[in-house]
Amino acid sequence: LSLRDARMLCGTLKRGSNDIRKGYAIEELQDLPTDFDARTAFPNCSKVIGHIRDQSACGSCWAFGVTEAFNDRLCIKSDGAFTELLSAGEMNACTLFFGCGGGDPYSAWSWVHDKGIATGGDYVAKDDMTKDDGCWPYDFPPCAHHINDTKYPKCPEGLYPTPNCVEQCHNPKYTTTLRE
Repeated sequence: LSLRDARMLCGTLKRGSNDIRKGYAIEELQDLPTDFDARTAFPNCSKVIGHIRDQSACGSCWAFGVTEAFNDRLCIKSDGAFTELLSAGEMNACTLFFGCGGGDPYSAWSWVHDKGIATGGDYVAKDDMTKDDGCWPYDFPPCAHHINDTKYPKCPEGLYPTPNCVEQCHNPKYTTTLRE
């Protein structure tokens, strides 16, 4: 993995610390455990928390980070009642930054707060989609990132273009509208 290749996949744009709202009280943390595994601490959410996604050849790590953190929190808050995967694809396409060329976690959190986020997990070819794949599954297939792998094809050179943000589900078999 060359430095250039690694930089292409690191798509987080940095903001100044003044842009971050601090609306929480600082707590003194005592008696912290020596280790913590959220999958065992929240067993009703272990599949959601332990699910590993693939951003493919797209610098959408910022979108994945926010989507997965919110997905985990939503599952934990509902005590496992909500286990659908949320859409890193919608986050990547719609938060009005550079999509596959980089994004901003702060703006992604603002998107979640203001608009919500659609369901949709990993990549599924359009012809193979079912209602269970959610509204907006990820747009790009998994690929082998700079390693020899028999499970996935080699990632393409360069980054995929950012998908267009549309106000409808990408999955034709999903019956709920995007903002329901």
